[in-house]
Amino acid sequence: SQAVDMFLVDREIRGCTDATVQYYKDMLWAFQLYAGETLDVQTIIPQYLYKLKQRDLAAYSIHAHYRAIRAFVRFTEENEWTPHIKLPKIKTPDKEIVPMSLSQVRRLLDHYRGDAFIQTRNRAIIATFYDTGIRLGELTKLDLPDVDYRAGFLFVNGKGNKDRYVPFSKKCRKFLWAYQKASVEKRGDEQPFFINRLGTRLQIDGLKQVFKSLSTQIEMPGIRISAHTLRHSFALSYLENRGDLQSLQKIMGHSSPEITLKYGRMVKGHMKQQHDRYSPGDRI
Repeated sequence: SQAVDMFLVDREIRGCTDATVQYYKDMLWAFQLYAGETLDVQTIIPQYLYKLKQRDLAAYSIHAHYRAIRAFVRFTEENEWTPHIKLPKIKTPDKEIVPMSLSQVRRLLDHYRGDAFIQTRNRAIIATFYDTGIRLGELTKLDLPDVDYRAGFLFVNGKGNKDRYVPFSKKCRKFLWAYQKASVEKRGDEQPFFINRLGTRLQIDGLKQVFKSLSTQIEMPGIRISAHTLRHSFALSYLENRGDLQSLQKIMGHSSPEITLKYGRMVKGHMKQQHDRYSPGDRI
């Protein structure tokens, strides 16, 4: 519909990434397909969400549909195209992601032995995700000038086109520098930091393929080998090692402290699990 088209244009103008705009497009297309020509939006939205639940979709997936519909409805209300619509309240579900241990991250790094281009690049990718917690799309957008070896910072262009500085460790610097040296002959005058075999920017699909390949070659029962799992693992390790929530929020580029607080709650839960498993008290 014209309203949906205008909503998508509005998201682009607000600085949403192509992936985010596509997300809205997909979610709203599915909703339109279900709703058809129905004008009673107040009734159809709860029915649609219930239909999704009947399909055994994960709670997080249902909430993704809900967020897109909510954003669109609020957009139409702001422009006074529709009267106020009372939406059902749906609690944001905690998406359970099992973090990787340090030994598991080392297994990923050790998988890429050698000084060849692909080996050094994939080691640098894994180390960067685990050491900085940046997002998949943020890593692919890095250019050579964005990596400040002397100061130990990445200049990251994040969600909503917001820039931030993200620190990296001395160990990560070694992985990044080893890769940059190995990539000199392939890149020519190209500015992207992470490149593919052809010397052009490594795209999101290519980066996902790296982790898909790892998943078929390394067994980690119960662990999803992905960039997001490494980001998640970074956040939990950061807090477990006495990092504070405020600095973690800035590093990860969270727009709201509530998003970061969930990691604080998860750390407490993880500490309890570890205590129950290893405390000598139950062995007295």
